[in-house]
Amino acid sequence: MRILYITTNLFQRSNSAAIRNTALIKGLLSNDTSITILTVDVRAEMKGNSIVTNFDKCKILSYDLGLERYQRLGNKSNTKSTLINNVIKKLKTIVKDYFFFPDNYKGFIKAVMNDDHSNYDLIISSSDLKSSHFAALEIVKKYGYQGKWIQIWGDPWHRDINLKKNMVGFVKKKEYKMLKEADHIVYVSEPTLRLCVADFPDLASKMSYIPRSFFKEVIVDRNLSKESVSILYTGILGDNRDIYTFLNSIDEKIFNLRMYGNYSNEELKKLCKYKNVKTFESVDYECVLEEISKSDVLLYLGNKGEGSQIPGKLFDYLGSNLPIVCLVYDKEDEVSVFLKSLKNVFLVSYEEIERNEGISENMIKFIKSSFQIDETYSPKNIANKILKLL
Repeated sequence: MRILYITTNLFQRSNSAAIRNTALIKGLLSNDTSITILTVDVRAEMKGNSIVTNFDKCKILSYDLGLERYQRLGNKSNTKSTLINNVIKKLKTIVKDYFFFPDNYKGFIKAVMNDDHSNYDLIISSSDLKSSHFAALEIVKKYGYQGKWIQIWGDPWHRDINLKKNMVGFVKKKEYKMLKEADHIVYVSEPTLRLCVADFPDLASKMSYIPRSFFKEVIVDRNLSKESVSILYTGILGDNRDIYTFLNSIDEKIFNLRMYGNYSNEELKKLCKYKNVKTFESVDYECVLEEISKSDVLLYLGNKGEGSQIPGKLFDYLGSNLPIVCLVYDKEDEVSVFLKSLKNVFLVSYEEIERNEGISENMIKFIKSSFQIDETYSPKNIANKILKLL
């Protein structure tokens, strides 16, 4: 099968969508397919997804959109009065919403049309960013495809929390028109699927939920009898993501925590008070996999008011045979319901930890158990589900 895979996110460093796309392409290749990838050539300092270099069987066409020019223009400061600066800033924002529609990579839509894309059995377009779908639409219109077109979506576009109110109605109409053109629409989160079925009921018959996969298996030979426990956390902190309740509840003589992320000076000052915590800057995905192999337990912190999207980090974690301790605010929200379905997850609320005044015996017993990797989320199995839609 000849597949044309279109995405703006493939090379970006530490980018969840880039990792998701890379994992799916890996799975598709294991199903005897021939793949051409259309993507954006990002600035050298943004490139970090070195796992893409393993795709020797793929033809990769990356398009330079001159994004540095737009970045410089956006960063120019005006030395005039604060009032003038604010007016200019407001005008830039309004112009940007429409001039750069659907996103900053709109040049990708025109760039891909400079090459011949007429000979494929299947087109897969994957967001973010939405320019991926718009580029696919132009190709479909130009060549009058007899094959199939699968669109893969993360969050529903018109429900994006970063979308300005004046754009919601406009975006929803564009989203609907785009979805109508697809043969199949895949959402990587089941709660997101339910939202979109409710928002676009006449398109429900071609909508499906297929989760993302992990990229690589990491099998850790754990010493379950040792007293010390090494915990790994990769991610940010903030008002809605509390790690201190957890730190205050564990025995620092037993539990050691390594944290990888871009933390503020204020957060670093708080964390340095804990003798059993070491912090590091954010690292590339391959480095994260290496750190997982050195760990006994993986830690996930839920957000207060969790949305419908299942965080990509969880799927990265599922590629290992390690237990995952998941701290959440609400054990009945959409993400928690998903977490309950996973065998290697210990789900606990912040309220429960505070009430128990420490890690419970059940949690310690769970951490000391052995687990197998859930092949349900392997690249090949997820790719199989995609191909079965045809």
